[in-house]
Amino acid sequence: AITAFNFNALSPAVIGVITESTHTIALTVPFGTNVTTLVPTITITGASVSPASGAIQNFTSAATYTVTAADTTTQAYTVTVTVAPNSAKAITAFNFTTPAVTGVITEGTHTIALTVPNGTAVTALVPTITLTGASVSPASGAAQTFAAPVVYTVTAADTTTQAYTVSVSVAPA
Repeated sequence: AITAFNFNALSPAVIGVITESTHTIALTVPFGTNVTTLVPTITITGASVSPASGAIQNFTSAATYTVTAADTTTQAYTVTVTVAPNSAKAITAFNFTTPAVTGVITEGTHTIALTVPNGTAVTALVPTITLTGASVSPASGAAQTFAAPVVYTVTAADTTTQAYTVSVSVAPA
């Protein structure tokens, strides 16, 4: 049997979940991990395991590990590695085309400030938003009233969110 299957070289180490009844092992590695050259540390009860513990393995698809007992009987395990979704969630640019104004993003406070020319109506401004993440709400290109600050929420691929407060000022005459 395989009693432990881990990727100790990853930070933090990734520990496999072994389901003995189905002879499967599942691991989820951090986003961005190169799954083509992972090196597992394997603990077994038996004489040997193939591929061997410490051998580089490509996990782009499920891999089969076979444990051989002292009496030469074998047991195969299917190992599946999943890459965690991206947690990136940031607004990297926020601007208006009409009037042509670029927002100043302060990432530390998750705020965005824009100053539009004197006389600009702030009741239907249309922002163009560039982001890292899966989506933003309200959406880029959707007209918005900026008479008061508006909160834009960016959602990452891993479903975590980050709110940004957008404030629009009208320049004095």
